[in-house]
Amino acid sequence: MLHNDYQHIGGETVSTRTEAAALEQAGAEVKLVEVSNNALSSGSRLTSALRTLGTREGHEAVSSAIDEYRPTIVHAQNLFPLIGAGGIRAIEDSGIPWVRSLRNYRLSCLAGTHFRDGAPCHECRSSTTGLPGVVHGCYRGRAGSAVALGYAVRERRAAGRHLAGYIAVSEHVANELLPTLEPGLPVWVKPNAVDDNGHPSLEGGDAVAYVGRLDAYKGIDLVLGLARRLPNRQFLIVGRGDREEAVRAATQQAANIEWTPRMNPDEVLALMARARVLLVPSMWDEPFGRVAAEALSVGTPALVMDRGGLGEIVRGLPHELTVESSAEQLWSDKIERLFNISREETALLRQQCRARYEGAYTPSANAEALISIYRDALQRVG
Repeated sequence: MLHNDYQHIGGETVSTRTEAAALEQAGAEVKLVEVSNNALSSGSRLTSALRTLGTREGHEAVSSAIDEYRPTIVHAQNLFPLIGAGGIRAIEDSGIPWVRSLRNYRLSCLAGTHFRDGAPCHECRSSTTGLPGVVHGCYRGRAGSAVALGYAVRERRAAGRHLAGYIAVSEHVANELLPTLEPGLPVWVKPNAVDDNGHPSLEGGDAVAYVGRLDAYKGIDLVLGLARRLPNRQFLIVGRGDREEAVRAATQQAANIEWTPRMNPDEVLALMARARVLLVPSMWDEPFGRVAAEALSVGTPALVMDRGGLGEIVRGLPHELTVESSAEQLWSDKIERLFNISREETALLRQQCRARYEGAYTPSANAEALISIYRDALQRVG
């Protein structure tokens, strides 16, 4: 399993490591080969750009791993930027079948987000034709975007006949990226796994929770607006980000807002478990939405913006846990509805949230799905 880590560990890295551990727990022999972007933090911008555009480093790292471990199949997670085309060519040279995870929109957007200047953006048809993204400087300015465009072109050319298919973290990601993928190859949809570290609560509490980045694109301003609109409800906010000062000011102006910049994972899950509802009001198309699945793991309903893959996480659950816009009235109405249902209905809903987690997002369910995908991929290529 190959993964290019970011300089700051995020959801993709956590999900990749969870997948590897789940496969090992299921009896598979797994070797996770990680390359860190911390290597790009030293040296000049030119050095970083040349390393990103180059292919030798990625080729050497992947070739060495393949020679040492001789895998039956290679699972490529994030490849940007250091594994890239060089790593793909190393897999192709080995003749070993491989599959690729689609965890973001990198194949159709230089920034990997489809989000620019506070709004969704789809100006680029693919990252290999991403000139609008270079003009807008979507990836670390125009120079960085030009490097990202060159990277995308090289990576696309490197893929060959041993690529067996793609694994998308949501139906939305699969549909969004389909025009950019190699034609004729299957796209399996398999959501991320979430560790079962929580203690499900069937009662819930009297708070509204938000856990995540305190940034505009994550919808924190909507959360603050809802706290002002619902002064009789306690709002628990956990996270850091660009909007910290706005959150700090809100806590000083409103007695119903409590902000904790940092919590360890167990503390976060405990907070979620004692909340009546977790808000996930992302303004961009989240490819998955780990925090929503984490809420389900402790039995707490997640009220999510119906964008990207978020709606898929709460699919099939009662009480319409999706909201179609950022209108405060719609969100406050649904929050109040969850507070006003009976104790019995609350317990049933929380049971259903936990059941949704157990059926789709546990590491064991994830490993079972992955092993099935690998077998299918090997049959197709072999």
